[in-house]
Parts: sequence; structure tokens; C-alpha cells
Amino acid sequence: MKLDSAYLSVRNRLRAEKYWKHVFCAEPVMKNKTFTLFDVGGFLFGLFDPSTVDEEIQIGNNCVLDIRVEDADAEVARLGEFSNIVMPLHSVGPYRIFQVEDTEGNVVEFYSESSGSQTRCT
Repeated sequence: MKLDSAYLSVRNRLRAEKYWKHVFCAEPVMKNKTFTLFDVGGFLFGLFDPSTVDEEIQIGNNCVLDIRVEDADAEVARLGEFSNIVMPLHSVGPYRIFQVEDTEGNVVEFYSESSGSQTRCT
């Protein structure tokens, strides 16, 4: 068994896509009327638009993602420029952890084990 994908239900997929393109510094690898998918190191991260199907879906904070970054201290500074930091950067054992809220109300956690270089979009 291998966990290789997750998706967030979103109200406004275009707004969410713009936000996550900025976070991942990447373009989606697939888009259709229902999903936008990003390849994040071999893991598929999706945005699901429930308005395209006849299904009642909870929007916002329906999945807590834990994304490893090289340097949480640098990443919180970068993401803080365009994200709402809902849990300040702090240490838990060997990890540096913080959480942001995306444009759709989902809380996402970022963490690192040690300092590294800051991620920058080109």
C-alpha cells in the first residue's frame, strides 16, 4: 500500500489554483472540469471542485496536509507574504512546524527537521 495523492475540496478552484501554484512554485500537471492536480515530488496534490458533481462536500479544513520543506524558518517567511499563518513557527522535538490557512479555509502544516535553503519561485 502506498499513499500517493490527496485533494482538498474548494469553493473557488481558480483562486485556489493560483494560491497553490505560488506555494509549490509549479504549474498543475493536469486540469479538467472537476480537478486540478500538482505533482509534488511524486505525490499528487489535488483541488476538487464539488460544484461539478452532484455531491455535498465539506469545504475548508477537511484534510490536514503535512508538507516537508527544507527550512521551515525560511518557508514561514516566504509563505507569510501571501498566507494567513494560523499556527506560529515553533519546535516540537527535532521538528520546526507552522500552519497556514489557504484561500479556501484549509489548514496546512509545513515542517522541517533542520535548516536548509529557502525555496524561491522562478
